[in-house]
Amino acid sequence: MLKTLEEYRTDLDALDAELVALLEKRMGISRNIGAAKRAAGIPIYQPEREQLILKKVTALVKDSGNGEGVRNVYRTIFAESREIQMQIRD
Repeated sequence: MLKTLEEYRTDLDALDAELVALLEKRMGISRNIGAAKRAAGIPIYQPEREQLILKKVTALVKDSGNGEGVRNVYRTIFAESREIQMQIRD
């Protein structure tokens, strides 16, 4: 049986709350990574690492039609993570 539009939206609202919590956790870890990079003199931007992550998350995608969307979301996450790490270094 199909759900109503409102039920689908309620489902999305719950997922959004989970996503925000996970993104905040990820950003906190990114902040710690920025401090570790600073201490070790390592550059913030590491394209090889980003490509490795993109390959890993793409492999997790069950519906291949969602692959590019997931990669795009991760590219945005990477950009935000680099921004956070640059703030730590300043």
